[in-house]
Amino acid sequence: MTSIGALVTGATLLCFSFTGFDSLSSLAEETKDTEKTLPRAIFMTALLAGVIFIISTYFMQIYFPNDPKTYFEDIAATQPDILLAVGGAAFKTVVLYFAIVTVMASGISAHAGVSRLMYVMGRDGVINKKIFGHISPKNFTPSYNILIVGAVALTAGFMDLDIVISMISFGALTAFTFVNLSVISRYALRDGRTKNIKDIINFIIIPLLGFFSIFAMWLEIEETALKWGLWWAMFGIMYLGYKTKGFRYPAPQHNEHE
Repeated sequence: MTSIGALVTGATLLCFSFTGFDSLSSLAEETKDTEKTLPRAIFMTALLAGVIFIISTYFMQIYFPNDPKTYFEDIAATQPDILLAVGGAAFKTVVLYFAIVTVMASGISAHAGVSRLMYVMGRDGVINKKIFGHISPKNFTPSYNILIVGAVALTAGFMDLDIVISMISFGALTAFTFVNLSVISRYALRDGRTKNIKDIINFIIIPLLGFFSIFAMWLEIEETALKWGLWWAMFGIMYLGYKTKGFRYPAPQHNEHE
């Protein structure tokens, strides 16, 4: 049980490594042939990222099987030491250059996705339309959102890395929890797709297994991230209650004919 608990704790901390594939959906309105292209892109991104992380983790565990403190002085910055031990100084330099570029590219894509999501919420009237629903007449981009997201992202530089990772993991676990519950709500309860074994497996059993797996990770999440995340979730629920007049009306939706 100890090894299983450690595995769940590690998965809770590192589940942020497998996030990002779902953010492709925020650019759906800019995608051609969305019904075919978007699911394929999400599936391939999740598959390739999963394979890469599993393989790299496997070989690192073989190369460094014991406590990381026995190999590294600073366990929060082990990548340069690992690269140096595996391939030498030249290998370390090349990979670190690629790492810097990929981190910047990842940040830019995340920035674009969040800005686009905030724009949709502003356009729909969920949040302030004048600010968040604004489109620059010159660049045709949600310029206010880009500045806001950039300012918020810069605050991460003043926070402890472990807290940032845990908060990202909190958001990922929240999203994945509601994705599984939404599948059950939409297809099993609303559409009634429970008439055969295939539908029961796809729309009830698999989402439930996903939900319980994520619930196990919830039990191991870092305390500070859990506290701040729950406060933020409570604020969101209260705000949604305000926008829906005490949950008596549906949330604001965009009318493309307006």
